Amino acid sequence: MPPLTLILTNEGLLLATEQPYELAQGKIHKIKAGWDDFITAALAQGRGQFLAGTPEREVIDAIPTAPAQQPPAQAVITSATSPAAGEAVLVYDAERGTSFDVFRKGPGDADFIKVGDDLIVKTLTLTGLVAGTHEFKVLPRNSRGTGPESEVSAVNVA
Repeated sequence: MPPLTLILTNEGLLLATEQPYELAQGKIHKIKAGWDDFITAALAQGRGQFLAGTPEREVIDAIPTAPAQQPPAQAVITSATSPAAGEAVLVYDAERGTSFDVFRKGPGDADFIKVGDDLIVKTLTLTGLVAGTHEFKVLPRNSRGTGPESEVSAVNVA
């Protein structure tokens, strides 16, 4: 058995075979910490530039600043309407949900298709839809995982 070589670094005592991995991992942690600081400062600056209630501020406020502690709860579609011909508007949310995938099944479609991917806004307007009944469901996500999808909501599009 070859002798073990130990190396003393600023991070502590390492086996020679572990040194490249440990040093690279330490560099990655430092870079990530720098990015975290940059993102936090950018969000604070963005919040200061846009008034509460504006669409820009809504997007900035939707960005999580702390990691989730548990997966999101089941998504809920709170409103599904067709305010104009060929149009559907969905409003949805999920406790602890930070992004959402939205799925639609149109008249005559066999399966749901994804129409919104990784959305951080909680309202989606779809246009150019054919007349008939469209079904929608929403899947919530956060850094801890995916939550249960919403119940299906139907909208009659003129």
